[in-house]
Amino acid sequence: LLAWESMERDGYEADKNRLFIMDLKSGTKVDYTLGFDQNVANLNWDIDNRTIYFTSGIQATEQIYALNTTSKVITKITNGQHDYNSIYLEENNIIGTKTSMSSPSEIYSIDKNSGNEKRLTYFTDEVLSKIKMGKVEKRWIKTTDGKEMLTWVIYPP
Repeated sequence: LLAWESMERDGYEADKNRLFIMDLKSGTKVDYTLGFDQNVANLNWDIDNRTIYFTSGIQATEQIYALNTTSKVITKITNGQHDYNSIYLEENNIIGTKTSMSSPSEIYSIDKNSGNEKRLTYFTDEVLSKIKMGKVEKRWIKTTDGKEMLTWVIYPP
């Protein structure tokens, strides 16, 4: 099996990044993200050869997801006001770089099943210990056309 990211229209930056899988023996290819209204990035096959982990943006954050290729079910693994920028798979965990509006990138180990995180690096602690970061709030506001728009309020330190 071969998995890849694909946009329907080449060069159209606003197009959705889809997840396709092709069976190389039969030549059959399937879009596994037909009902998934988000982009996919950073595809990683698990050692079970049935699960693909990837990152995807939701409500102005980048979270980790798992696609079970047998059931075609996509499950969100992580939650929070942060971005997972890259991921790498170990046997039982996902290793990922996580960034937030209050913290530069650090490396975390994420349990594949529960999404529980364990911080592995502390590169920025010395610098951040000298700074009082401002509070970050997620707010939904009604737009002039009656829709909801996500905004972030970042208070000064």
